[in-house]
Amino acid sequence: MLRLADSKQINRSHFQLTDRVQVEPAASRRKLATKPGPIGKLSFRATDVLKMSFKDKRIFAQLLIDKNRLELQDVIGSGNFGLVYKGTLLDERHSNRKLVAVKTVQGLQCTQEKAQMFIEESARMAGFTNNHILSLIGITVKDERPCIILPYMENGDLHSYIVDTKRKLTVGELIRFGYDVAMGMTYLASKNFIHRDLATRNCMVSSDMTVKVGDFGLSRDLYEGDYYMMKDSSTPLPLRWVAIESILTSKFSIKSDVWSFGVLFWELMTRGLTPYSEIQDNVAVILYMKRGGRLSFPQYVSTDLGNFMQKCWRTDPKERPEFRVIRNFLRDLQTS
Repeated sequence: MLRLADSKQINRSHFQLTDRVQVEPAASRRKLATKPGPIGKLSFRATDVLKMSFKDKRIFAQLLIDKNRLELQDVIGSGNFGLVYKGTLLDERHSNRKLVAVKTVQGLQCTQEKAQMFIEESARMAGFTNNHILSLIGITVKDERPCIILPYMENGDLHSYIVDTKRKLTVGELIRFGYDVAMGMTYLASKNFIHRDLATRNCMVSSDMTVKVGDFGLSRDLYEGDYYMMKDSSTPLPLRWVAIESILTSKFSIKSDVWSFGVLFWELMTRGLTPYSEIQDNVAVILYMKRGGRLSFPQYVSTDLGNFMQKCWRTDPKERPEFRVIRNFLRDLQTS
């Protein structure tokens, strides 16, 4: 198996996992899109888009929230056609408020098709109940724009969290983040749910440092540099996170999610490096993976942990571990 050369070599035979080993943030980090699109009136009715996005009218009725219960506050994320607000939501009795995150669309370049895709992707995990899944609270129309209401995560998305140079993170803490994601993905796999875009950018960190797997309804806009439009695809792919068979056939499975988890774990252990950053051209990345090329072991990874990551990237999906096996491996690693 080909591997990109390690940027820093260490003697892994003497490596010992301890919470005292600190991992420095990556010198080269991806940046969020920061320029919002032009503010303008949408060319479509937000209510119509919400209704079209939910084929099951019963689920639509259950999720629909009175707009008067929602108050939008500061913008905490923006892209070319999407916005994320911090907000507050009143309970049904209008007596108690809780903090929420609100995803919505903006800009003259946000077409009805883009808005519907954004809502459908944001609402894919509606109805899931697990401590490691970012569950949907509800939907509404506010200021004539469709809104997706989610729990507010005080520490933001996992990628932004691990690249923050002010944070001191140890190997043990990063492994625990990976374990949280594996817990969430084990739950989704038990529901036969295929995520298709598992990456640190699509996981959130709560106030108690629990990592929750989220949707990807806005990440294509906020992290647009991570996505690449294939010739035969109608939507851009997060190429450097996608399993080789999914790139070649456009078919996804739980085992292709396992591949993506391996890349996510690599992100954690490098504190936010872009996968295959030594290869600038996306087509060259595909050719590299087709020849059996894989990501190299990060600096702070033992041989056992590195071998575990390599199993996630085996060419035959059947040979990749199941998420429950990954979960158990990372759990045992923390207690050994």
